[in-house]
Amino acid sequence: MRVLLVTTAFPRYVDDSEGTFIWQLAKTLHLRGVHVRVLAMHMPGAATREDWDGVEIHRPLYLRPQALEALRREPGGLPVSVSRHPHRLWQLPFFALVHALSAIRLSGDADVIHAHWTLSALCAQPASKLRGKPLLATVQGSDLLEASYGFIGSGMAALALRKCANVTALSLSLASRAKELGVPAERVQIIPNGVDVSWFTPPDEDPKDVVVTYVGSLIPRKGVNFLLGAIPSIVEARSDTQFLIVGDGPQRGELEQLTTDLHVGGSVRFLGAQPPTMIRSLLRKSTLLVLPSKQEGFGVVLIEAMACGVPVVASNVDGIQDVVTSSAGILVEPGSSPALSSAIVDLLGNGARRVLMGAAGRQRAVQEYSWDIVGERYVSLYTSLLAKSPFPSI
Repeated sequence: MRVLLVTTAFPRYVDDSEGTFIWQLAKTLHLRGVHVRVLAMHMPGAATREDWDGVEIHRPLYLRPQALEALRREPGGLPVSVSRHPHRLWQLPFFALVHALSAIRLSGDADVIHAHWTLSALCAQPASKLRGKPLLATVQGSDLLEASYGFIGSGMAALALRKCANVTALSLSLASRAKELGVPAERVQIIPNGVDVSWFTPPDEDPKDVVVTYVGSLIPRKGVNFLLGAIPSIVEARSDTQFLIVGDGPQRGELEQLTTDLHVGGSVRFLGAQPPTMIRSLLRKSTLLVLPSKQEGFGVVLIEAMACGVPVVASNVDGIQDVVTSSAGILVEPGSSPALSSAIVDLLGNGARRVLMGAAGRQRAVQEYSWDIVGERYVSLYTSLLAKSPFPSI
């Protein structure tokens, strides 16, 4: 079987944190005998053609010189970048044209075209039509949470998804949104992202320090300001608590200033974006992971923390609800610093409960989110798509 993965996010280099879950899926499929070719968005400095462990990677330039390419210059995803810098929208047609033509060129020997995010699904439609190959789209979160509302956004998302042979969503809420956009229910199913449970593992010894960690983009949707707002009362109750903010984004300066205004700078460290190896190391040294999002499609870091045996405190919102059960963490009212503070202080003071939650989270990660399981589900889906009568090429 041969699969073309089409995506707007993919690592720029080995151990890059950009789009790592797409790379993990590619590796998982390759290990199952699937020939995988990846078509990704180019970013300045990245190679245009590489081979990683038997996986072909293509990142065609969409502007020359490449220093002009700015659609994903900052962390946080394409919708965030475009909403913060609308003057960059002029680059989108150039990218879409290059992405679509490259999909046509690279899909000649593919059996299935698998697009990630709605923009890639839209760009892959001509290849699917011309080649007569089934198109599968995976909605990852930001494409439906941030970019699919309003007349233009919903119209583009609907156009991208309705013509796909199948749509997979990471969570129940994303699946429901796809159906709202007009995708027939029988063509929508939930397949989450996965985690390498042989690499994200509990530490050999319990962490010696009290460390509360956040990992993710520094954008408004992630609600990091609410975590910072909870820190004064947490430190008052547990003065030995340290907070790690791992990630980068347009809100970083604002959040660092908030830390200063709250007089908690001595307890908080902003570490910026970190490679996957460092994220693994930091999670294994953490007492708790906190994800205070106002919206979340899934939250890969949740299953990474759970695989490491780290209890979770997170917002009680769609997407997170699918992942974090009451046995593995505590879900709190979104947008509430007092609720975050109460849950975090409670868990920090109850070591026995943390141990039980860590073990339950690890078990759930192994049983529900291992890449072995997720990879098999995708191979089965590809097989079922190929078994159906193909639509004719034009």
